[in-house]
Amino acid sequence: MALACLRTSGVTAATIDLFYDPKSLTAAHRAAFEGALRETLPDIAREDPITHEVQATASLLFRRVQPVPKGRSSAAWSHLQDGTAVAHHLCSQADELVQRGGLGRIVVRNHTGALRSMITKFATTTASREATRS
Repeated sequence: MALACLRTSGVTAATIDLFYDPKSLTAAHRAAFEGALRETLPDIAREDPITHEVQATASLLFRRVQPVPKGRSSAAWSHLQDGTAVAHHLCSQADELVQRGGLGRIVVRNHTGALRSMITKFATTTASREATRS
């Protein structure tokens, strides 16, 4: 949905670094998560967010997909840790924010339906690829 927001804002070229909190992911789960992102995000980035037609002119490059581990109390805190901490706190308050429709400078868009549709599409496509390989 973030890619769709970028594209509908007129952004067709950018270099994107994607950071996430690995919190409870096992090593295998983290590898699968990163692999799925690396494989699907470039394709999604080339799709028109409204028509879903592939546009060869879209040039969104995903340079990095990496976890940002929690900081240790003895280590210096980084801006990446700040960002994942803010995202974590916003996500933990998502239900209340969605109900209010936002709060101050926080703009809320409930993309639950679209995300569920994307997950279903991804699962169906992945199952189809696996069946073809077998």
